[in-house]
Amino acid sequence: MKKKTLKILISLLILVLILAISLVVFQVNFTGNAVKNYSLSFTKAFCDENKNCRDYEITCKGKNLISMNPIGYAVKIDNPNAPKLNSTNTENLCD
Repeated sequence: MKKKTLKILISLLILVLILAISLVVFQVNFTGNAVKNYSLSFTKAFCDENKNCRDYEITCKGKNLISMNPIGYAVKIDNPNAPKLNSTNTENLCD
């Protein structure tokens, strides 16, 4: 009985050792690959020269702008600091 238990124990230890070595050699990362290619989505309002403002859903992947879709209705805002929709404002949205 002791020889059989010893053989099972040695077999399990060898199996665990092989698994540990393979994890180190192949550098298996269980959670790192899940978030590599994630997309981030948020909303931001932009206004035109007539102070008509509209929300946009902005989708980024890393620092790249994937899409910018208008959502909702345009509203008139009398705020001189309201962001204007132009190429300068859209260049750094995903930073």
